[in-house]
Amino acid sequence: MLDRSSQAIEKFDAKIICGAWQVKRKVIDHRAGAIYGFTGRAIITTELFEERGEMSVGANVLQAVRTYRLAFEDGAVRVLYPSGNEFVSLRYGPSQRVSHLCGSDLYNGRFLFENSNAWVEAWRVHGPQKRYSSMSWYVRAV
Repeated sequence: MLDRSSQAIEKFDAKIICGAWQVKRKVIDHRAGAIYGFTGRAIITTELFEERGEMSVGANVLQAVRTYRLAFEDGAVRVLYPSGNEFVSLRYGPSQRVSHLCGSDLYNGRFLFENSNAWVEAWRVHGPQKRYSSMSWYVRAV
């Protein structure tokens, strides 16, 4: 799904990541043995990440929203919950791993910035409350 025709990026900055993105996500709930799908749109500004779309859960389709605050700083972008608490920090680079402990649940993430028009976000989450994997594909909206 990634468009390999665009030149790979060595660094990203606010100008590269900001804009409108088409999003597709697959979530595998290892506890329930279920697979969920999400399709939607993300808008990224220098201060905000907002994603809206539809989550398919079995035969049901639910409206879904995900919002984070962003703080671009030298060499990184801090991803914050709406409350201002930090979720993760991404440094400038094409591939990186992040971790976040939420209570007793550990989130291990991977971000792959293929080029200025496509990136992937993957998560493995383990803990007493959650056990799932997700993969999201972002392609710049035209």
